[in-house]
Amino acid sequence: MSGSYREAIERIKALLAAHVPARLVTRSQLDFADRSDEDMDRGVYTILPRGIEGYDYEASNHLGLDPPQTELGAFVFVITGQQRLPEASLGEAVDDAEFAMIQELESFADTGITDDDLKDLLLQRTVMSQQQEAPYAWVFTEWRLRLFD
Repeated sequence: MSGSYREAIERIKALLAAHVPARLVTRSQLDFADRSDEDMDRGVYTILPRGIEGYDYEASNHLGLDPPQTELGAFVFVITGQQRLPEASLGEAVDDAEFAMIQELESFADTGITDDDLKDLLLQRTVMSQQQEAPYAWVFTEWRLRLFD
């Protein structure tokens, strides 16, 4: 993907919002209690920049010019998912809600393969709540994207 880190996050946000229109997609992390009931019932994805994982510099002599050392930086970000279920929900319902979020995010990752700007998008890791905060469901996913100038 070409451009700045901010542009990359904004593009990811817009594409994810289009991919899951029933959910709220934001860049501002809030606790469950600080979100509206409506937002928590529909589910929220929050995109948070984490940093640069590494700069895989490869010296080459393309047209007599070496690329900048930072050209192949691996931009890392997380997407968290939050949702509130009905108060009497059992742990299995929490698992099911989290599986649904994971499937949505996996499907989003798969769409990147066909998008020129996101062809290097990689979903690296997913963590579930393990029913620890029922009736709240949450997932934590780690992603990597290399930005090419």
